[in-house]
Amino acid sequence: MQHSTKITMVFSACLLGGCVVKQPGNLDVGDEDSTSEDTGDGDGDGDGDGDGEGDGDGDGDGASPIDGDGCQTAVDILVVIDNSGSMGSLQRRLAESIDSLLIPLDEAGVNWRLGVTTTDVGNVWCPLRSTTPEMGRLQIRSCKDHLDDFVFNSGETDVSDAACNDICPYPAGKLVTLPTTTANDPVASPRPWMQRVGGASNLPDPIDPVTAALCLIPQGVNGCGFEQPLEAMALAVARTMQPDQPEAGFIRDDASLLVVIVTDEADCSANPSAQAIFEQEGNRAFWSDPIAAFPTSAVCWNAGVSCSGNSPNYDDCVATDYDLDGEPTTEEHAVLFPVSKYTNLLSELEQQKRAIDPGADVAVMVISGLGTDGVLQYVDVDQSDPVYQNSFGIGPGCTGEFDELANEAPRGVPPVRLREVAAALSSEPLASICRPNYDAALLQAQQRLIGTCD
Repeated sequence: MQHSTKITMVFSACLLGGCVVKQPGNLDVGDEDSTSEDTGDGDGDGDGDGDGEGDGDGDGDGASPIDGDGCQTAVDILVVIDNSGSMGSLQRRLAESIDSLLIPLDEAGVNWRLGVTTTDVGNVWCPLRSTTPEMGRLQIRSCKDHLDDFVFNSGETDVSDAACNDICPYPAGKLVTLPTTTANDPVASPRPWMQRVGGASNLPDPIDPVTAALCLIPQGVNGCGFEQPLEAMALAVARTMQPDQPEAGFIRDDASLLVVIVTDEADCSANPSAQAIFEQEGNRAFWSDPIAAFPTSAVCWNAGVSCSGNSPNYDDCVATDYDLDGEPTTEEHAVLFPVSKYTNLLSELEQQKRAIDPGADVAVMVISGLGTDGVLQYVDVDQSDPVYQNSFGIGPGCTGEFDELANEAPRGVPPVRLREVAAALSSEPLASICRPNYDAALLQAQQRLIGTCD
Protein backbone atom coordinates (compact mmCIF):
# COMPACT_ATOMS: atom_id res chain seq x y z
CA MET A 1 0.00 0.00 0.00
CA GLN A 2 1.46 3.36 -1.00
CA HIS A 3 1.29 6.08 1.62
CA SER A 4 0.89 9.72 0.66
CA THR A 5 0.95 11.02 4.23
CA LYS A 6 3.62 13.64 4.90
CA ILE A 7 5.72 13.21 7.99
CA THR A 8 5.78 16.41 10.03
CA MET A 9 8.90 17.31 11.94
CA VAL A 10 9.31 20.06 14.53
CA PHE A 11 12.90 20.89 13.81
CA SER A 12 15.10 22.04 11.00
CA ALA A 13 18.90 21.92 11.11
CA CYS A 14 21.03 24.96 10.29
CA LEU A 15 22.83 23.22 7.48
CA LEU A 16 26.03 25.21 7.56
CA GLY A 17 26.16 26.04 11.24
CA GLY A 18 25.31 22.69 12.76
CA CYS A 19 22.76 24.21 15.14
CA VAL A 20 19.15 23.22 15.63
CA VAL A 21 16.33 25.68 15.17
CA LYS A 22 12.92 24.71 16.50
CA GLN A 23 10.36 25.43 13.85
CA PRO A 24 7.45 23.62 12.28
CA GLY A 25 7.89 22.15 8.87
CA ASN A 26 6.93 19.33 6.60
CA LEU A 27 9.19 16.40 5.95
CA ASP A 28 8.10 15.75 2.40
CA VAL A 29 9.58 12.34 1.73
CA GLY A 30 8.73 9.24 -0.18
CA ASP A 31 9.16 8.02 -3.70
CA GLU A 32 6.32 7.87 -6.16
CA ASP A 33 7.53 4.56 -7.50
CA SER A 34 8.23 2.84 -4.20
CA THR A 35 5.82 0.79 -2.16
CA SER A 36 5.69 -0.42 1.41
CA GLU A 37 3.09 -2.75 2.80
CA ASP A 38 1.26 -1.87 6.00
CA THR A 39 2.94 -4.55 8.05
CA GLY A 40 4.18 -5.31 11.54
CA ASP A 41 2.50 -7.03 14.40
CA GLY A 42 0.10 -4.20 15.12
CA ASP A 43 1.16 -3.56 18.69
CA GLY A 44 2.56 -0.17 17.79
CA ASP A 45 5.92 -0.58 19.47
CA GLY A 46 7.72 -2.09 16.51
CA ASP A 47 9.39 -4.78 18.59
CA GLY A 48 7.11 -7.53 17.42
CA ASP A 49 6.31 -8.90 20.85
CA GLY A 50 2.74 -7.69 21.04
CA ASP A 51 3.21 -5.83 24.29
CA GLY A 52 3.13 -2.30 22.95
CA GLU A 53 5.88 -1.24 25.34
CA GLY A 54 8.39 0.18 22.90
CA ASP A 55 8.31 3.83 23.91
CA GLY A 56 10.53 5.23 21.18
CA ASP A 57 11.70 8.06 23.40
CA GLY A 58 15.35 7.44 22.68
CA ASP A 59 16.33 6.31 26.16
CA GLY A 60 16.67 2.67 25.21
CA ASP A 61 14.24 1.42 27.86
CA GLY A 62 11.64 0.20 25.44
CA ALA A 63 13.03 0.55 21.96
CA SER A 64 14.07 -2.60 20.15
CA PRO A 65 13.52 -1.42 16.60
CA ILE A 66 15.42 -4.08 14.63
CA ASP A 67 13.88 -7.21 16.04
CA GLY A 68 12.61 -8.17 12.60
CA ASP A 69 9.28 -9.73 13.49
CA GLY A 70 7.51 -7.64 10.88
CA CYS A 71 7.91 -7.49 7.13
CA GLN A 72 9.53 -4.37 5.70
CA THR A 73 9.50 -3.91 1.94
CA ALA A 74 11.43 -0.63 1.72
CA VAL A 75 14.55 0.59 3.49
CA ASP A 76 16.71 3.70 3.18
CA ILE A 77 20.37 3.20 4.15
CA LEU A 78 22.48 6.14 5.25
CA VAL A 79 26.19 5.36 5.55
CA VAL A 80 28.32 7.85 7.49
CA ILE A 81 31.95 6.90 6.93
CA ASP A 82 35.09 8.27 8.53
CA ASN A 83 37.33 9.74 5.83
CA SER A 84 40.34 10.62 7.97
CA GLY A 85 43.90 9.47 7.38
CA SER A 86 43.75 6.04 9.04
CA MET A 87 40.64 4.79 7.23
CA GLY A 88 41.86 3.62 3.81
CA SER A 89 41.90 -0.14 4.37
CA LEU A 90 38.83 0.06 6.62
CA GLN A 91 36.84 1.80 3.90
CA ARG A 92 37.84 -1.03 1.60
CA ARG A 93 36.56 -3.57 4.14
CA LEU A 94 33.22 -1.79 4.26
CA ALA A 95 33.01 -1.53 0.48
CA GLU A 96 33.75 -5.24 0.06
CA SER A 97 31.17 -6.13 2.72
CA ILE A 98 28.28 -3.93 1.60
CA ASP A 99 26.94 -6.63 -0.71
CA SER A 100 26.10 -8.64 2.42
CA LEU A 101 23.51 -5.96 3.05
CA LEU A 102 22.34 -5.18 -0.48
CA ILE A 103 22.13 -8.62 -2.10
CA PRO A 104 19.74 -10.03 0.54
CA LEU A 105 17.57 -6.94 0.08
CA ASP A 106 17.44 -7.63 -3.66
CA GLU A 107 16.67 -11.29 -3.08
CA ALA A 108 13.84 -10.36 -0.71
CA GLY A 109 12.38 -7.88 -3.19
CA VAL A 110 12.98 -4.97 -0.82
CA ASN A 111 13.10 -1.51 -2.38
CA TRP A 112 16.29 0.12 -1.16
CA ARG A 113 18.19 3.36 -1.35
CA LEU A 114 21.84 3.90 -0.41
CA GLY A 115 23.19 7.32 0.49
CA VAL A 116 26.75 7.99 1.63
CA THR A 117 28.30 10.91 3.47
CA THR A 118 31.42 11.39 5.59
CA THR A 119 32.24 12.33 9.17
CA ASP A 120 33.82 15.61 8.03
CA VAL A 121 31.83 18.60 9.29
CA GLY A 122 34.88 20.84 9.53
CA ASN A 123 36.85 22.25 12.48
CA VAL A 124 39.04 25.24 13.20
CA TRP A 125 42.00 22.96 12.43
CA CYS A 126 40.31 21.77 9.24
CA PRO A 127 39.50 24.96 7.30
CA LEU A 128 37.47 24.92 4.13
CA ARG A 129 39.37 23.64 1.10
CA SER A 130 42.09 22.07 3.26
CA THR A 131 39.77 19.12 3.91
CA THR A 132 36.65 17.95 2.19
CA PRO A 133 33.89 18.98 4.61
CA GLU A 134 30.80 17.28 3.21
CA MET A 135 28.63 18.68 6.03
CA GLY A 136 26.21 15.78 5.64
CA ARG A 137 25.88 16.10 1.86
CA LEU A 138 25.27 12.80 0.10
CA GLN A 139 28.08 11.85 -2.27
CA ILE A 140 27.35 10.23 -5.62
CA ARG A 141 30.67 9.95 -7.41
CA SER A 142 33.10 7.17 -8.00
CA CYS A 143 36.23 7.06 -5.89
CA LYS A 144 38.09 7.18 -9.21
CA ASP A 145 36.66 10.65 -9.76
CA HIS A 146 38.42 12.08 -6.69
CA LEU A 147 41.63 10.10 -6.28
CA ASP A 148 43.33 13.14 -4.77
CA ASP A 149 41.24 12.51 -1.66
CA PHE A 150 43.04 9.19 -1.19
CA VAL A 151 46.38 10.91 -0.64
CA PHE A 152 47.11 12.20 2.85
CA ASN A 153 49.89 14.04 4.67
CA SER A 154 51.66 15.39 1.59
CA GLY A 155 51.77 12.00 -0.08
CA GLU A 156 53.07 10.05 2.90
CA THR A 157 49.87 8.02 2.77
CA ASP A 158 48.53 7.06 -0.65
CA VAL A 159 45.70 4.52 -0.68
CA SER A 160 44.34 5.38 -4.12
CA ASP A 161 45.04 1.85 -5.36
CA ALA A 162 44.33 -0.16 -2.20
CA ALA A 163 41.10 1.62 -1.29
CA CYS A 164 39.79 2.47 -4.75
CA ASN A 165 41.47 1.40 -7.99
CA ASP A 166 41.94 -2.22 -6.93
CA ILE A 167 38.28 -2.75 -6.03
CA CYS A 168 36.24 -0.35 -8.19
CA PRO A 169 35.58 -2.18 -11.50
CA TYR A 170 34.10 0.75 -13.42
CA PRO A 171 36.03 3.53 -15.16
CA ALA A 172 35.97 7.06 -13.80
CA GLY A 173 32.91 9.09 -14.70
CA LYS A 174 30.50 6.14 -14.79
CA LEU A 175 28.84 6.55 -11.40
CA VAL A 176 26.03 8.90 -12.37
CA THR A 177 22.35 8.55 -11.58
CA LEU A 178 19.44 8.62 -14.00
CA PRO A 179 16.69 11.19 -13.43
CA THR A 180 13.98 9.98 -11.06
CA THR A 181 11.05 11.54 -9.24
CA THR A 182 10.19 11.56 -5.55
CA ALA A 183 6.81 11.78 -3.85
CA ASN A 184 7.10 15.54 -3.58
CA ASP A 185 9.11 16.30 -6.69
CA PRO A 186 7.35 15.16 -9.86
CA VAL A 187 10.17 16.53 -12.01
CA ALA A 188 12.64 13.76 -12.78
CA SER A 189 16.16 14.76 -11.72
CA PRO A 190 19.43 12.98 -10.97
CA ARG A 191 19.58 12.24 -7.23
CA PRO A 192 22.67 11.91 -5.00
CA TRP A 193 21.89 8.33 -4.00
CA MET A 194 21.72 4.87 -5.54
CA GLN A 195 18.54 2.86 -5.45
CA ARG A 196 16.82 -0.26 -6.66
CA VAL A 197 13.06 0.17 -6.59
CA GLY A 198 10.65 -2.27 -8.18
CA GLY A 199 13.64 -4.19 -9.51
CA ALA A 200 14.95 -1.18 -11.44
CA SER A 201 18.03 0.81 -10.48
CA ASN A 202 18.70 4.50 -11.10
CA LEU A 203 22.07 3.78 -12.70
CA PRO A 204 22.56 3.49 -16.47
CA ASP A 205 23.06 0.05 -18.02
CA PRO A 206 25.23 -1.91 -17.58
CA ILE A 207 26.19 -0.41 -14.19
CA ASP A 208 24.98 -2.64 -11.37
CA PRO A 209 24.27 -0.76 -8.12
CA VAL A 210 25.61 -3.48 -5.82
CA THR A 211 28.87 -3.57 -7.76
CA ALA A 212 28.91 0.22 -8.04
CA ALA A 213 28.89 0.41 -4.24
CA LEU A 214 32.53 -0.72 -4.41
CA CYS A 215 33.23 2.61 -6.10
CA LEU A 216 30.88 4.74 -3.97
CA ILE A 217 31.73 3.62 -0.43
CA PRO A 218 35.44 4.61 -0.38
CA GLN A 219 35.49 8.35 0.35
CA GLY A 220 39.19 9.03 0.74
CA VAL A 221 41.49 9.79 3.66
CA ASN A 222 42.04 13.55 3.69
CA GLY A 223 38.96 14.43 5.72
CA CYS A 224 39.06 16.22 9.04
CA GLY A 225 40.67 14.26 11.88
CA PHE A 226 38.15 15.62 14.39
CA GLU A 227 35.37 13.33 13.22
CA GLN A 228 31.74 14.29 13.81
CA PRO A 229 29.70 11.23 12.76
CA LEU A 230 26.64 12.10 14.85
CA GLU A 231 26.45 15.67 13.57
CA ALA A 232 27.09 14.50 10.00
CA MET A 233 24.19 12.08 10.36
CA ALA A 234 21.93 14.84 11.70
CA LEU A 235 22.90 17.20 8.90
CA ALA A 236 22.28 14.51 6.30
CA VAL A 237 18.82 13.80 7.75
CA ALA A 238 18.09 17.54 7.83
CA ARG A 239 19.09 17.94 4.19
CA THR A 240 16.57 15.28 3.16
CA MET A 241 13.85 17.49 4.69
CA GLN A 242 14.82 20.68 2.85
CA PRO A 243 13.06 21.01 -0.53
CA ASP A 244 15.91 23.09 -1.95
CA GLN A 245 18.58 20.49 -1.17
CA PRO A 246 19.63 17.77 -3.65
CA GLU A 247 19.10 15.22 -0.85
CA ALA A 248 15.39 16.14 -0.51
CA GLY A 249 13.21 13.05 -0.46
CA PHE A 250 15.97 10.52 0.22
CA ILE A 251 14.24 9.40 3.42
CA ARG A 252 10.85 8.01 2.43
CA ASP A 253 7.96 8.13 4.85
CA ASP A 254 6.99 4.54 4.02
CA ALA A 255 10.46 3.05 4.42
CA SER A 256 12.51 1.97 7.40
CA LEU A 257 15.82 3.76 7.93
CA LEU A 258 19.15 2.11 8.70
CA VAL A 259 22.04 4.40 9.69
CA VAL A 260 25.47 2.77 9.46
CA ILE A 261 28.31 4.72 11.12
CA VAL A 262 31.87 3.55 10.51
CA THR A 263 34.77 5.19 12.38
CA ASP A 264 37.87 4.27 14.34
CA GLU A 265 37.69 7.34 16.61
CA ALA A 266 35.45 8.99 19.19
CA ASP A 267 32.58 11.23 18.14
CA CYS A 268 33.57 14.90 18.21
CA SER A 269 30.27 16.58 17.30
CA ALA A 270 31.15 19.99 18.70
CA ASN A 271 28.86 22.93 19.24
CA PRO A 272 30.14 25.70 16.92
CA SER A 273 29.98 28.10 19.86
CA ALA A 274 32.57 25.96 21.66
CA GLN A 275 35.34 25.90 19.06
CA ALA A 276 37.63 27.46 21.68
CA ILE A 277 38.25 23.96 23.07
CA PHE A 278 40.41 23.33 20.00
CA GLU A 279 42.06 26.74 19.72
CA GLN A 280 45.60 27.55 20.84
CA GLU A 281 44.27 30.69 22.51
CA GLY A 282 41.67 28.69 24.48
CA ASN A 283 42.14 27.30 27.97
CA ARG A 284 43.07 23.84 26.61
CA ALA A 285 40.98 22.15 29.30
CA PHE A 286 40.57 19.00 27.21
CA TRP A 287 44.02 18.77 25.64
CA SER A 288 46.18 15.79 26.50
CA ASP A 289 49.17 18.09 26.59
CA PRO A 290 48.24 21.69 27.47
CA ILE A 291 51.60 23.00 26.24
CA ALA A 292 51.48 21.24 22.87
CA ALA A 293 51.40 23.23 19.64
CA PHE A 294 48.09 21.70 18.58
CA PRO A 295 45.34 19.50 20.04
CA THR A 296 44.93 15.81 19.36
CA SER A 297 41.78 13.76 18.96
CA ALA A 298 41.93 13.19 22.72
CA VAL A 299 39.96 16.45 22.97
CA CYS A 300 36.97 14.56 21.59
CA TRP A 301 37.17 11.88 24.27
CA ASN A 302 37.94 14.23 27.14
CA ALA A 303 35.17 16.68 26.18
CA GLY A 304 32.41 14.10 25.99
CA VAL A 305 33.13 11.11 28.23
CA SER A 306 33.54 10.24 31.90
CA CYS A 307 34.58 6.85 33.25
CA SER A 308 33.86 5.04 36.49
CA GLY A 309 36.14 2.69 38.36
CA ASN A 310 39.89 2.89 38.70
CA SER A 311 42.42 3.47 35.95
CA PRO A 312 43.76 1.72 33.98
CA ASN A 313 40.80 -0.68 33.68
CA TYR A 314 37.57 1.27 33.96
CA ASP A 315 34.27 -0.37 34.84
CA ASP A 316 32.35 1.74 32.33
CA CYS A 317 32.43 5.01 30.43
CA VAL A 318 29.41 7.18 29.64
CA ALA A 319 28.62 10.30 27.65
CA THR A 320 29.00 13.40 29.81
CA ASP A 321 28.35 17.09 29.14
CA TYR A 322 31.16 19.53 29.99
CA ASP A 323 31.46 23.29 29.76
CA LEU A 324 34.38 25.26 28.32
CA ASP A 325 36.28 24.98 31.59
CA GLY A 326 36.02 21.19 31.65
CA GLU A 327 33.37 21.10 34.38
CA PRO A 328 30.22 18.95 34.18
CA THR A 329 27.33 21.09 32.98
CA THR A 330 23.81 21.08 31.57
CA GLU A 331 23.08 20.11 27.99
CA GLU A 332 22.59 23.68 26.81
CA HIS A 333 26.13 24.65 27.88
CA ALA A 334 27.88 21.49 26.67
CA VAL A 335 30.86 21.89 24.34
CA LEU A 336 29.86 18.79 22.41
CA PHE A 337 26.27 18.53 21.30
CA PRO A 338 24.45 16.34 23.86
CA VAL A 339 23.68 12.76 22.89
CA SER A 340 19.98 13.52 23.44
CA LYS A 341 20.02 15.74 20.34
CA TYR A 342 20.60 12.69 18.18
CA THR A 343 18.50 10.15 20.06
CA ASN A 344 15.58 12.58 20.04
CA LEU A 345 16.02 13.26 16.34
CA LEU A 346 15.94 9.60 15.37
CA SER A 347 13.29 8.59 17.90
CA GLU A 348 10.96 11.32 16.69
CA LEU A 349 11.51 10.27 13.10
CA GLU A 350 10.75 6.67 14.06
CA GLN A 351 7.55 7.64 15.87
CA GLN A 352 6.34 9.55 12.84
CA LYS A 353 7.15 6.65 10.53
CA ARG A 354 5.25 4.29 12.84
CA ALA A 355 2.20 6.55 12.66
CA ILE A 356 2.11 5.48 9.01
CA ASP A 357 3.35 1.91 9.40
CA PRO A 358 3.51 0.44 12.94
CA GLY A 359 6.23 -1.94 11.79
CA ALA A 360 8.57 0.76 10.48
CA ASP A 361 11.94 1.14 12.18
CA VAL A 362 14.80 3.57 12.50
CA ALA A 363 17.91 1.58 13.38
CA VAL A 364 21.57 2.47 13.94
CA MET A 365 24.60 0.25 13.53
CA VAL A 366 27.98 1.52 14.69
CA ILE A 367 31.11 -0.20 13.38
CA SER A 368 33.87 1.10 15.63
CA GLY A 369 36.19 0.16 18.48
CA LEU A 370 34.23 -2.76 19.89
CA GLY A 371 36.46 -5.72 20.74
CA THR A 372 36.56 -8.42 18.10
CA ASP A 373 35.16 -10.71 20.78
CA GLY A 374 32.16 -8.42 21.17
CA VAL A 375 33.33 -7.00 24.50
CA LEU A 376 33.69 -3.28 25.21
CA GLN A 377 36.81 -2.31 27.12
CA TYR A 378 37.91 1.06 28.43
CA VAL A 379 41.58 0.99 29.39
CA ASP A 380 44.18 3.70 29.85
CA VAL A 381 47.46 2.89 28.10
CA ASP A 382 49.54 5.87 29.18
CA GLN A 383 52.23 3.50 30.43
CA SER A 384 52.21 0.87 27.68
CA ASP A 385 51.35 3.10 24.70
CA PRO A 386 51.65 6.78 25.62
CA VAL A 387 51.44 7.90 22.00
CA TYR A 388 47.99 6.34 21.54
CA GLN A 389 46.82 7.65 24.92
CA ASN A 390 47.97 11.16 24.03
CA SER A 391 46.34 10.95 20.63
CA PHE A 392 42.93 9.63 21.67
CA GLY A 393 42.53 10.01 25.44
CA ILE A 394 42.00 6.28 26.05
CA GLY A 395 43.49 3.01 24.90
CA PRO A 396 42.18 1.11 21.87
CA GLY A 397 38.94 -0.78 22.31
CA CYS A 398 40.05 -3.24 19.64
CA THR A 399 43.18 -4.26 17.80
CA GLY A 400 42.90 -6.36 14.67
CA GLU A 401 45.26 -8.59 12.78
CA PHE A 402 48.11 -7.03 10.83
CA ASP A 403 46.78 -5.44 7.64
CA GLU A 404 49.22 -5.59 4.75
CA LEU A 405 47.36 -2.84 2.88
CA ALA A 406 47.72 -0.43 5.79
CA ASN A 407 51.05 -1.88 6.93
CA GLU A 408 49.73 -1.94 10.48
CA ALA A 409 47.08 -3.57 12.63
CA PRO A 410 43.82 -1.60 12.73
CA ARG A 411 42.78 -0.16 16.07
CA GLY A 412 39.64 1.62 17.16
CA VAL A 413 38.67 3.92 20.00
CA PRO A 414 35.88 2.30 22.07
CA PRO A 415 32.49 3.93 21.36
CA VAL A 416 30.68 5.85 24.09
CA ARG A 417 28.56 8.63 22.60
CA LEU A 418 28.04 6.54 19.48
CA ARG A 419 27.17 3.52 21.58
CA GLU A 420 24.52 5.40 23.53
CA VAL A 421 22.80 6.72 20.40
CA ALA A 422 22.86 3.33 18.72
CA ALA A 423 21.63 1.48 21.82
CA ALA A 424 18.70 3.87 22.17
CA LEU A 425 17.43 2.88 18.73
CA SER A 426 18.67 -0.64 18.11
CA SER A 427 19.24 -4.05 19.58
CA GLU A 428 22.78 -5.42 19.07
CA PRO A 429 23.89 -2.10 17.53
CA LEU A 430 27.68 -2.47 17.66
CA ALA A 431 30.26 -4.24 15.51
CA SER A 432 34.06 -4.23 15.58
CA ILE A 433 35.93 -2.14 13.03
CA CYS A 434 38.95 -4.38 13.69
CA ARG A 435 37.38 -7.48 12.18
CA PRO A 436 38.71 -8.59 8.76
CA ASN A 437 35.31 -7.89 7.20
CA TYR A 438 31.88 -6.62 8.19
CA ASP A 439 29.80 -9.23 6.33
CA ALA A 440 28.18 -10.79 9.40
CA ALA A 441 27.36 -7.45 11.03
CA LEU A 442 25.67 -6.03 7.94
CA LEU A 443 23.80 -9.25 7.19
CA GLN A 444 22.47 -9.43 10.74
CA ALA A 445 21.41 -5.79 10.63
CA GLN A 446 19.50 -6.49 7.43
CA GLN A 447 17.82 -9.56 8.89
CA ARG A 448 16.73 -7.79 12.06
CA LEU A 449 15.54 -4.69 10.27
CA ILE A 450 13.64 -6.31 7.44
CA GLY A 451 12.21 -9.33 9.22
CA THR A 452 10.54 -12.20 7.44
CA CYS A 453 8.03 -11.72 4.65
CA ASP A 454 5.85 -14.76 4.06
